[in-house]
Parts: sequence; C-alpha cells; structure tokens
Amino acid sequence: MEILLHRDQEDLEAIRLLQSQNLKQNLSEAEWRQNGFVTAIYDTAMLEGMCGPMRHVIARSDGQLAGYTLCMLRHSFQQFPILYPMFDLFKEMNVKGKPLVEYSFAVVGQICVHKDFRRQGLLQMMYQSMVHQLKGQYDYLFTEIDAENIPSLRAHEVYGFLQYKRYLDQNNQNWVVVGLEL
Repeated sequence: MEILLHRDQEDLEAIRLLQSQNLKQNLSEAEWRQNGFVTAIYDTAMLEGMCGPMRHVIARSDGQLAGYTLCMLRHSFQQFPILYPMFDLFKEMNVKGKPLVEYSFAVVGQICVHKDFRRQGLLQMMYQSMVHQLKGQYDYLFTEIDAENIPSLRAHEVYGFLQYKRYLDQNNQNWVVVGLEL
C-alpha cells in the first residue's frame, strides 16, 4: 500500500469514480449502514480547486485507488454550496474559548476507502499523511459527518477527532462537526 499526494488529472478522475461508487444514494441501506458513505459530489475541477497549493492524500495498491482524503482550504469554501451551513456554523463556534475563525484550520472535504480495503487502517494512514502535510501551517483539521454515518463517526473518533457540534441544516439533515488539533 502506498500513501501519496495526488499528482494529476488521472488521480482526480480516480477519486471522482470512487466517490460516485460510495454516494449514499448509490448504496443500499444495508451497505451504507455497515460501511458508511459520502454525501458531496465533486467534479474534477472542484477537486483541483479545493486544495489550493496543498494536495489530496490518496492510497494506491497495485495501481488501484484504495482511498482518498480531500484537503479543502478556507479560500475555496465559497465554491461549495453544500457546505455553506457548515462554514456559517464555523463563524459561530468557539474552540478553547476563542472563535473558531480566529484559528488557522483546514477542512477534510471528504474521505473514502474502497470497499476492498476497509478495516485495514487505511483511514489512519491517510490522515497521518494529511496531518504531516498541514501541521505547522494550521491549528486544526475539521470536517462534518452526516449523523447517520455511524461508521465514519466511529472511525474519526478512533483517530482522535473530537465532536464539537451537532446541528440540523435547512433540509432537516443532522450533521456532526468533528475536529482534530494538529
């Protein structure tokens, strides 16, 4: 297993394909309850724009994309309407007695592991690489998780993410904001 930073359009296309295979609406309820799911749909232009000078973390096994962790920097937030409620919430959140927006932070735009590579520690390996890339430049790494995505919530808790906020968005969807101090 190789943990790398994405290099080119081919990597972005592979991410987009794995994303599509793991969208909640493309899975049976039994599948998403057992293995989790992703919620946002990003095309390759969005994938390229969200990370700025940073890179997305990918995992490859024998040339096959085994997983990805998307890095989103603050400058790119306006490109993603699906995430507006989370970013509005960030303006209201406090961390250690200070408004979150006073900290330097990055956001995990999405994380996904191919079904053939789950439960092998891949999420932890990809997050280690992302933390290595961001540490020293950012104070925190945040993401939001659909409250029904119990496998993802558990995996983030195991890695050390703390729950900072639960909220109901304008579509009556429950979300959990989790963060990791870098």
